[in-house]
Formats: sequence, structure tokens, C-alpha cells
Amino acid sequence: MVDNELEKIIDLFKSGIEENIEMAWSFGQLPKYKVIFDEYLEGFKTFCEQQKTTIPELFAAKSLKLDYNVTDLPEALGQLTNLEHLNTTYQELEKLPESIGQLSNLKSLTCYDSKLPELPESIGDLTSLEEIDFTMNKLSKLPMSFGMLSNLEYLNLSYNPLEELPQNLENLKSLKGLYLTGTSLTYLPSWIASLSKLSELDIGETKITELPSTVKMLKNLKVIEWKGSILTDDLKKKIELDYPDLRIKF
Repeated sequence: MVDNELEKIIDLFKSGIEENIEMAWSFGQLPKYKVIFDEYLEGFKTFCEQQKTTIPELFAAKSLKLDYNVTDLPEALGQLTNLEHLNTTYQELEKLPESIGQLSNLKSLTCYDSKLPELPESIGDLTSLEEIDFTMNKLSKLPMSFGMLSNLEYLNLSYNPLEELPQNLENLKSLKGLYLTGTSLTYLPSWIASLSKLSELDIGETKITELPSTVKMLKNLKVIEWKGSILTDDLKKKIELDYPDLRIKF
């Protein structure tokens, strides 16, 4: 049956093995498969032309950095299951596709200055993620699924209009670095003490004027970056006295 045979060809593509991908590409050009195969790959055609790559190279890639200005990532992106690193820096994206949640091997997601106004709920399915950089986007909130990123170690949300941190972030038990410079935050929640592995915290250029007492429970926390704050000199001295074991950089 053609459907089953086509599925086998697609599995060859997804294997990430160069020889398998080249073989699948050859099979896909056969007359009995071509129409269906072209439909399957439709989302990649223009994308590959823009990025100056080929479809076989795209499926084999473990790392993808967008070189051409993109406003819309194809929904078919989720088929690139070999990807470990995705970088959309300096793009003007309207959104990330829901299918991004299918990138089960993704370890780092860098969307620096990508103009993103929101994130899909499916991002919570990226449980292999260790690093996220969403610096300089338009994020005012995070999806509820964000708390499912159990292996996440570094999260950069700097220069986004975030007004509060959702409580589901307390589930990020692997988090070591949390960077919130230039957000719209006015306070840190008491549940931050749940992030037991946290060693670096950056709250510079925010309107935060105090630390919750629960911060003292973070035994691994060594450094707090608090540059560009609205704190008075007296407040700075008080905070330093209250937290003598912390290196606070005002």
C-alpha cells in the first residue's frame, strides 16, 4: 500500500542518517510517490530556498540557525526531529508553530530579538530543553505548559514586558540560571525558593525593590545581578546586610 511505503520513506528522512535521507529523497521523486511526497514537503520548499539549504540537509541537521529574514516558520518544522539546537536570532516571527513541540531532541532554543508576541502551549513538550533564550521579544506572559520543562537549566527572559512570573515555573527543578533584566517585574514571588538549584539570578533594570525572605532558602544561589535598579543607597546597604552570603552586584 502506497501510504505504508510512503511512511517508510518518511521514516528514512527522519533517521538523520545521510545515506537514508538521500535514499528517501530518491524514492520520493518516483512518479507514484511524487505528488504525495511534494505535499508532505510543501512547507519546506520556500524555507529551504530562503535558508540556502536542501531538504535532505535540513532533515539531517542537528543545528539550525536561520540566516534569512523569516516571519513565519513552516508547521512542518516539527518533522525535523534530529534538531538539538534551533536559533531564530534577529528574525521577525509572528509565532512559533505548534509543531515545535515535536522536536523531542531539542536541547537549546535561542530566539533572541525575534519579535515573538507569544509562545505555543506545545513548548512544554520540549522536555529535553536545557537552555532557552527569549531575550528582547514581546512576551507579556508564558504558557501554562512552561512548568513541564523539567530539564531546563538556563532561562533568559530579559527585555520582555513580563509583569509577573507564573507559579508553574516553580516546577523547573533543574534551573540554575534565571535572567530577568529589563522586564516589567515589580516583585519576586516567594515560591522562587522552589528553584533549589538556582545559582544565578539577574533582576537588573526592573522595579523590584526587595527580595522575598524565602531567597535565603536557596543554598546554591551565589550571585544576584541588580544593576540599573531604582534602589536608594540606603536600601542597597540594608539588602547587603540582610543577605551577607550573597554576592549582589548593584
